[in-house]
Amino acid sequence: MTLTKRRMTTACLTVAVVLGLPLRAVPDATPNQEKQVTALAPEDIRWFTPPDYKDGRQRAHLLGDSTKGGEWIDRVRIPADSRVLPHTHPHDEIVTVIQGTWYLGIGERFDETKLRAYPAGSFILIPVNVPHFLATKKDPAIVQVGGHGIFRTTYVEKKEATMKRSAAGPEGDSASQLISRRIAELGDWRGETLGRIRAVIKEADPDIVEEWKWMNPVWSHDGIVCTGETYKKAVKMTFARGASLEDPSGLFNSSLEGNTRRAIDFHEGEKVDAKALKALIRAAVAFNKLSAREG
Repeated sequence: MTLTKRRMTTACLTVAVVLGLPLRAVPDATPNQEKQVTALAPEDIRWFTPPDYKDGRQRAHLLGDSTKGGEWIDRVRIPADSRVLPHTHPHDEIVTVIQGTWYLGIGERFDETKLRAYPAGSFILIPVNVPHFLATKKDPAIVQVGGHGIFRTTYVEKKEATMKRSAAGPEGDSASQLISRRIAELGDWRGETLGRIRAVIKEADPDIVEEWKWMNPVWSHDGIVCTGETYKKAVKMTFARGASLEDPSGLFNSSLEGNTRRAIDFHEGEKVDAKALKALIRAAVAFNKLSAREG
């Protein structure tokens, strides 16, 4: 079977399983065999932990067996706050994001600035031997993966294959050190903006605690106050309980639809309104304290 035909067959199989179509809608490589419907309800899916998954990831075979070759479709369940270092596969990889947000970057070194977010419903084709790296952030994710041949992974970046990051880094760095490193590594307007935001937060609440979660700076006082996320065109402050806060200065300009979070997006050339931001941070801290007292 040619590579193009394999791609088309696997893609059709993936679409069939995602949409719940009977497999007679898929080109049949064995037309003389009796056709049967293959269907799995969520409770029928059997999750297992492969020997090389040491970070909480799990896998499930939906169609075929990726450990034996042939056409196959699997699902992979990935915990929150995970990352997988750059690696390749000896086959095309067809991915559909089923739940959560799956982050993908292309290259031979893990670079958070190159991660692109793919929410549920996204479809991705990663060609054979293309080095790529993966991550999840605040929420876990489930992806459906299809391929042809025995599933194998070759890591390009020779470190721990996966790692989870929380208050400290893999070398034991403190959260404050990791935040300082992030600011320095950015080296552009985003680093300058994040540094300014950090200074305002500390001025607003000298007792605030710096943490490192979801691969991003987090500031907490009786619970999370806000995070500091950096993207290509924005630095985002996400307030964990922002929907419950008064914002008389109108700083919130993102994530306005939800019932819990609110965010501020800072773009290149924009100034940080220190006075208004301090007031908002203090309001967030006061709300956390009140919530903690009320239990």
